[in-house]
Amino acid sequence: MVSSSWHLSSVPLFSQTLQRRRRLRWTVGPLLLLAVAIIVGLSLVPPLPAPPSAPPDQARPSKASSAAVTLHAPVGTAISAVVIDPPPPGETQGSVVTPAFEANAAAASGTAAESLARATGQPPPSEDVTRAAAEVRQALQAWADSWSRRDFSGYAAAYAPGFKGNYGSHAEWRSQRQARIVSRQRIEVRLSQVVVAVDGARAKVEFRQEYVSDAWQDDTRRTMEWQRSGDRWLIAAESDR
Repeated sequence: MVSSSWHLSSVPLFSQTLQRRRRLRWTVGPLLLLAVAIIVGLSLVPPLPAPPSAPPDQARPSKASSAAVTLHAPVGTAISAVVIDPPPPGETQGSVVTPAFEANAAAASGTAAESLARATGQPPPSEDVTRAAAEVRQALQAWADSWSRRDFSGYAAAYAPGFKGNYGSHAEWRSQRQARIVSRQRIEVRLSQVVVAVDGARAKVEFRQEYVSDAWQDDTRRTMEWQRSGDRWLIAAESDR
């Protein structure tokens, strides 16, 4: 008796199908295992810690704290009162530079003169001295306004009799200054960071001056010495620095 066996694998069509299934199992299986390993590995990774926040003392200062004005007193002057203007927008405050004294006006209450008195240990200035400092400040502004209007008479009237500046005589000073002022088509003088120190009948003023005309412009720091003459304050000396 002849025995015979018959298998589906011996049929070409079924043989090809089985081969494709085997190849698919060998391809898909490792890929699934790899995907599962990646997902499990990511789930085990701890989250990154958040960056530490800056301590309060290193936080960016607010506009109020950065706007502190610094007062300064000239060396060798018996300070009676100080009047200071805030600097123009965009400029660092407290940039008036005179040595030997610094007091933070923003951290102290009261007027600038009272803050200065507390910082130096001196008694507060009297009302007369405070009034004198304000008068000097007003006279300074009137001088700048006359200059801006090209009003030479008002400009020259702010100076003490006989003032000659860097010229040989008062007459030469007047002639040179008048020629420079009245010949301009436009003049603008702006003052800022004004510091007034009063000592009896004399005062010392330091300020920033911005000058613009049709022919020239500059930005300088100036120092003036004023003296009382009757009920007026007049310029006795001036210099750039």
